[in-house]
Amino acid sequence: MEKLPQISPNIEDIKKQETKSLFLNEWDKKYLEKGAFGMLSKMYNDFGNNFPDVIVLPERGARPLYYLLNPIFNKLNIEKKTKIPKFLYFSVGAKAGINLSIQEQYADIKTSDELKEALEKDYPDLPIDSIQRLVDGEEVEKVITARENMKSRAEEISELNKNDLKMVIVDEVLSNGGTIREIKRAFNNEEMPAYTLIAFSSSDNSATPGYTFNDEDDGKNPGVDGYSFSFERSEDAIGVKKSFDQKYSINIEKDSPDEQEKLGKDKKLLRSEMKAFGNELANKISEVI
Repeated sequence: MEKLPQISPNIEDIKKQETKSLFLNEWDKKYLEKGAFGMLSKMYNDFGNNFPDVIVLPERGARPLYYLLNPIFNKLNIEKKTKIPKFLYFSVGAKAGINLSIQEQYADIKTSDELKEALEKDYPDLPIDSIQRLVDGEEVEKVITARENMKSRAEEISELNKNDLKMVIVDEVLSNGGTIREIKRAFNNEEMPAYTLIAFSSSDNSATPGYTFNDEDDGKNPGVDGYSFSFERSEDAIGVKKSFDQKYSINIEKDSPDEQEKLGKDKKLLRSEMKAFGNELANKISEVI
């Protein structure tokens, strides 16, 4: 009787393919661990061997951090009786946070005409067409609208926070600090604590980083050819988009049933990968806290 070929190795290969992570590669896991452990250790010390009551996650890139961090907070609650923070999502207007002149020396500017007048006064030698290009690029009215919507959302959150709970901002990556500053502005609280998993050596000091990239030692994420997490590029998997007024985030809906089904699977997979890695980190958290 002819001997049947071995099929076990093929089955194992299939299993490995089925369980292969699609959203978190080894680079992601390395820096999620460095960032999470560094950030949580600093936060734990800042809050007197405890944690804040509420964590505000900027939409949309930071949304998956809930699934990473929540298992760790639950583990620490069991081991150290620390707080399990409540997570809130906060939509940052697309125009807010990127207009440097509005943020800094022209913070009180409300219209394009006011900005043009101020620029003409401050830069009398600059050609008028150059000033107009600067004004057009700033899109002052859109910035103001975005900030008003954010302020309204912050007021809604503050209204719910009648017990004066301790609240912090947590973002995934700190670059120029625009997102953090805009959230603080919306809450009218420049002293609102802010943390980020990773930062760059050139980042500002608007948030406390868990880990800061060293240009000589830290290479780029091969999945995105840059210093960012893979899941940040997976908009469908994150699963939300900004509402028409950018005040809230709403679920992404696809036109075809097949696309909608794939979107649902991607959302579930990203969340399960983040949660699984969060549970893995939770089992090692006692090493750093």
